[in-house]
Amino acid sequence: MSAHIDAYLNANSCPDERPEFTAFNSETTSLHNAVDASIKKHGQPYLHPSDPTLQLDMLGSRHMADWQERKVEYVFSGEKCWSDLHQFYARYGVETARELIQKIETLEAAKGVLLTDCGMQAIAITFDILAKPGGHAILMRGVYNKSRRYLEWLGSRYKIELSIIDELDQEKIQDEIRKETFMVFGETYTNPRLLALDLQRLGEICLEAKKEKGARSLKLVIDNTIATPWGLKTPLLSYPGVNIVVASGTKA
Repeated sequence: MSAHIDAYLNANSCPDERPEFTAFNSETTSLHNAVDASIKKHGQPYLHPSDPTLQLDMLGSRHMADWQERKVEYVFSGEKCWSDLHQFYARYGVETARELIQKIETLEAAKGVLLTDCGMQAIAITFDILAKPGGHAILMRGVYNKSRRYLEWLGSRYKIELSIIDELDQEKIQDEIRKETFMVFGETYTNPRLLALDLQRLGEICLEAKKEKGARSLKLVIDNTIATPWGLKTPLLSYPGVNIVVASGTKA
């Protein structure tokens, strides 16, 4: 084994030209032939002769160029998420995750979905993206305590002012929104009191604030962990004014 490793690490032992396909041993040849036959039979370029794998063969530069162009289109148009594209590199994502993303998009009536390791990570990423130095955020009093702690920590770094308001005090929420407010964050049902948001009115308040108070960056973010998508008759993103939904999928 040591001799093989030494030869591999020795640049002088590398062949000047790529070996011909016919020079491969029988095991390698049979694997390549099986992959090619599977691609031709199923039309799906998985890099395995019988089962779907993490990796896809893009089948040449034309397919790769098409993938890149569609990715750019999705990014700049903002209408779709490029994670919907076929996955060919596991660092970007895998086909199994893409299928899950598409199912969640349908379930949530969403334009794009981001999968994370846990619900708190989803919340943290959302806060990180929306946070604006010198901005203002509104947090409902009954939200998960770690959501509140993380936003307080983030606010201390970016000089963000945070208003904590009771879920049921819609007038206070409406009055507190200002031009610098970038987020209103609440939960469909709080834990443990199970206070419910009036999403219809809350969405209207945020839409009005964007027009009347110039809060153009304002996003209404709803944590739906307790209810789960199956606990609602109407997807949250179908409510006018609701922009982002986060949840811990394990609770479902």
